[in-house]
Amino acid sequence: MKVVGKRLLCIVIAVAMFSFSLQDFEVDTYAAEQEVPGTSQGTKDSQRQAVPEEPDINKEEAKDIAEFQVDETIKKQETDWKEGTKIRKVYNLYNEKKEICAYAVELKNGTKDAGYVVVGAVEEKPPIIEFRTSGRFLDEGLQSDEYLLYDGGIGYYKVDKETKEAVNIETDDEYFSLDDIEGEKEEAGIESEKEKVREEWTAVRRVVGSNPPIAGDVNTSPYQYESGYTSVQRKTVPDTGCYTYFVSTDIGSTCIPTAMCNLLKYYTDRKRMKSSLLLNNDWKQTLDRLTGLLQDKNMRCTKIALDNYFKEIDVQDAITHHYDEDEAHWKEMKRRIDCGDPFIYNTYNHYKYIDYDEYGNPINHAVLAVGYLQFNYPPSGLNQSRYLQVADGWTEHSNRYINIDIGNDASQDEMVTLYFVYSYIQK
Repeated sequence: MKVVGKRLLCIVIAVAMFSFSLQDFEVDTYAAEQEVPGTSQGTKDSQRQAVPEEPDINKEEAKDIAEFQVDETIKKQETDWKEGTKIRKVYNLYNEKKEICAYAVELKNGTKDAGYVVVGAVEEKPPIIEFRTSGRFLDEGLQSDEYLLYDGGIGYYKVDKETKEAVNIETDDEYFSLDDIEGEKEEAGIESEKEKVREEWTAVRRVVGSNPPIAGDVNTSPYQYESGYTSVQRKTVPDTGCYTYFVSTDIGSTCIPTAMCNLLKYYTDRKRMKSSLLLNNDWKQTLDRLTGLLQDKNMRCTKIALDNYFKEIDVQDAITHHYDEDEAHWKEMKRRIDCGDPFIYNTYNHYKYIDYDEYGNPINHAVLAVGYLQFNYPPSGLNQSRYLQVADGWTEHSNRYINIDIGNDASQDEMVTLYFVYSYIQK
């Protein structure tokens, strides 16, 4: 029976135990699938990053997601897929910017073609885009001067790298040039659709053995909530454990000005700046001025306030960036900490850090993130339990942790980063 499915991902992905392994079959890939020349970083601080950013999901993790889809389909319905179904080949799928945005995982039963699973490579797209239980994804192999383009729906095209001509791989009669679509901006999905995608990725990330609190006290020891993980990645910005931080109630302020002062305090305590980051070398004046520059209690205004403050005290080499809910991803949080840059993180509906005003509207909490802790669970580290280590403004130490996925609404993550170009830091 031929089955075609689109975005069928069971929420029990985290607890599924695979009854067979597709990974035993050696995957052969074309050299043309490995890299598309001409990709560039294009970010303001690209010189600080040695290699281009990877997609949210790599090829090995895409195999795991495809493997799960096969296993769940076998359990739930009559299908051409069998217990001996193996991975035949994995194709990289690119968007019009030549960035990997999905993978096509081709399957086989013995010598018989057994369809494919298209897996999303970025978390703005669903983890399972579509699947088919018979045939091949690509009837003919790619040439060295070709790559595969995914249009964001269920359209796939071969693209000639030199001419930029694209042809539909299913119909062979739909042609267009990439030059015709350059500069076009993809429309954002409606909020309900975006929420559905977030729920699907939350299901992908949910893991057995990870039970961080969703109520109660603050978390000071993530290890007590994790078990069965295969590895742990841990990193803090340099020397952060050597310093203390401001407490909001002690300095008579709210969370965002406190977090801004704690951000400046980190750099000041390291004693590596060529000149003072304080207004008139006084923390009270600094706090008052930052509070006055903060036009509204949100992250966008936080960035603007910091930029204006640095102009006033004539610090010309401070680089800030605001990441909204569509940009504040875990890989960027990790990258910032890896670069040694603490940042202001705004929680959203966090079980411990949320409050409400007199009208019942939620009041969220800004903290200073100084490190991360990532527990990797099988298979292939796809499932992760992810924490930020923070100075939360409630205690003077940076010894508290926020699981960004559980007990906190990661769909509304925002952050403001800051670093100083090297000309401003003492050698």
